[in-house]
Parts: sequence; structure tokens; C-alpha cells
Amino acid sequence: MEQETRKERKLLNVLEKAHGMMRRDHPDQAAEELKKAIDRIEALEEYQDGETWEMHSFVEPFEDVLYHELFPVSKDVKNTYEPVSEVYLQYASALFELERYEEAEAAVKQAIRWAPTHAKNYFEYMELLKQKGDLEEFFQINLETFHFTYIPQDIARLYRNLGYYFLEKGRYNEALACITMSLNFDSENKQGKQLLYFIQETGGRDVKEPTFEALQQYGEKYGFPAGAAPEVVSLAYGYGQFYEEQGNREGQQYFYTILYNLTGDEEVKDKLDKLDNSPRIILS
Repeated sequence: MEQETRKERKLLNVLEKAHGMMRRDHPDQAAEELKKAIDRIEALEEYQDGETWEMHSFVEPFEDVLYHELFPVSKDVKNTYEPVSEVYLQYASALFELERYEEAEAAVKQAIRWAPTHAKNYFEYMELLKQKGDLEEFFQINLETFHFTYIPQDIARLYRNLGYYFLEKGRYNEALACITMSLNFDSENKQGKQLLYFIQETGGRDVKEPTFEALQQYGEKYGFPAGAAPEVVSLAYGYGQFYEEQGNREGQQYFYTILYNLTGDEEVKDKLDKLDNSPRIILS
């Protein structure tokens, strides 16, 4: 256990150092530092898939749950509990800043392989698709990412991406509905507010104030949920209920907090209020 903690700390130190380099506008230095860590990871047998197992580094416990429940898993899953996927993701970000787009795409695909239910990996991939001008693939990946996204700010970003797509297609009513929904999940987001203002100012008389029913109709037409994906909500509820039956306070708080953040359900809030007074888990 002590050895595992040292290994995790080493990768965290690399990430912290690379973040500092990126903040100081030195993506070249960050890329070099992260590449050294990746070379070490890829050289060690303990990080490799085997005949009967596959390696992952899930960022959150719920992402492990989502992978097992929503993906066709045929092998044993081993979680490193080390931020391997985040190293690849940060490397992709640095390469993107350096305009080394093909290398960035290869890196972000590795991040996705290590953490296939971590929405931020897909956001980085979608930025690359946007840069390439592959709008349809951008749209398709965005739709698929809804199925395992559970943090409100990330759901808001998925809706902003839809808004961007529909604006590019000249579909102002759809764009307005999606941007409005994005602000329901992240009301203070500046980019969302700017897009909302832009649509209202440029859309013309044919743009109608969106209703929830209209959003549902667009969702049915194009293939996205009107809110958080039902399967995500159902899993958060189911696991919260399971841990409640087991009398596990930590498990209840974790899954019911996710559920409450997604739904604002008062009954779930009551369950959380009845637990101990420890601080709520905030995911961001």
C-alpha cells in the first residue's frame, strides 16, 4: 500500500509540475515532462493489459460503476488508482497548444482507453475534432458522452456543444433550447451566457422562446436526453439505495450527492440531511 501511494504521488507531482508550466505558458516544457512519465508507464509490465484482465485508471468511483454497467466488459477490470489517464489528458492538452494535433489525438485516445467514462477526456477529443472541422463526428461523440456524464457542469458543456453544432447548422431554435438547458446545469457559465445573447440577437423573428417540451422533441429527433441521461440517474439512485440498505454512510452520501446534484430531488436531500454533518462531496 505504501508503495502504491508513492507511485500515485509521483504521478501527481508530474501533473502539478505540468499544470504550473501550462499556466506560465510553457506547453513545450509541460509536454516534455509528461512524455517522460508516459514513457515510464508504457515501459512497465504492471500497466499492461493481460489475456484475462484490462487496466484502467478511473478518476471517480462512479466512473468505475458506469463502465461496468454500460460497457460490454469481457475481462476482469483492474484499477490502478493512479492518475494515468490524467497524465495522457494533460499531455494531449499540451500538444494541442503546440498545434501538434495528430500526436494530441493519439494521446487523448489513450486517456479515453484508461478512463473510458471520464467526460473530460471526450471534451478534449471533441476540441480536436472541432479544430479538424469534423463537425459530424464532433456531434456524434457529444451524443455518446451523455450516456455516462454525471457532473452538472459537464452536462452543461455537452449542451453548449450541441448549441455550437446547431448554430453551425443554422438551426437557431435547437441551439437556443440547448444553450438554455446548459444554463440550467451551470447558470453562471460565461460562455453559455454569451452564446445565449448571440442567438437572441442574431436569430431573427423565427427564433422562439424554448420550452421543455420543445427540448424533449429535439432530443427525440437528434438523440440526446432532456437533462441528465436516465441511465446515469438510475444508477446513482440504485447504488445510493444499495448503500442505504447496507447502512454504509459514506456510500450513501457519495451516490445520493451525485443524484441530488443531477435532479435537485427533495427526498434525496432529506436523505442527505439525515446523514452525518460532514461536508458534502463537491464534484467538479
